[in-house]
Amino acid sequence: EMLTMLKGHVVPYLRGLSSEVIVSHDIMTFGLGESPMEELMREKMSHMENPSLATYAKPSEVRLRATAKAASAEEAEAKCQALAAQQEEQAQRKAEDAELREEMRRVIGEIGNMSGAILHCSKAEQCMQAAQKEAEEMLNQARQQAETMVQEAEQDIARRREAFTKQCEELVRGQEVLRRLMGNG
Repeated sequence: EMLTMLKGHVVPYLRGLSSEVIVSHDIMTFGLGESPMEELMREKMSHMENPSLATYAKPSEVRLRATAKAASAEEAEAKCQALAAQQEEQAQRKAEDAELREEMRRVIGEIGNMSGAILHCSKAEQCMQAAQKEAEEMLNQARQQAETMVQEAEQDIARRREAFTKQCEELVRGQEVLRRLMGNG
């Protein structure tokens, strides 16, 4: 009986008081609470008149209510639909931006890992270069020592050869003296 009175008398009476029709649509969102959603939409909502947008918190979502006033229900509906489409497009861009930011974080993390590996490789390369330089210095020292030893050995051989030659000459002289002595005697 109340529903019949509302539809048959109250609604027609209220419609007679205004020449405009008000239509509302709820746009369901999730992932952001009411305060972050309101902060995100504050600038846009503050400049809106018709249609307008408001946030409403629900247990598992935040609803954006688009409300439009027009001369006919069709005009008001079209305004609400246009606003809902804009919000859906903006939400899609935000989601793509979030995906892009996440991909950028991942890539930056990989770059950080790669730069760490490059740093390790760079340090390893520096170590290899230092080891190579040290090995070359050791090789040069060994060559110098070997050359010094060869020179000393050659000098020793020359001294010994000279000493041997003198001993041989003395022996030959001693033999000549013996021959002479034996030949004269």
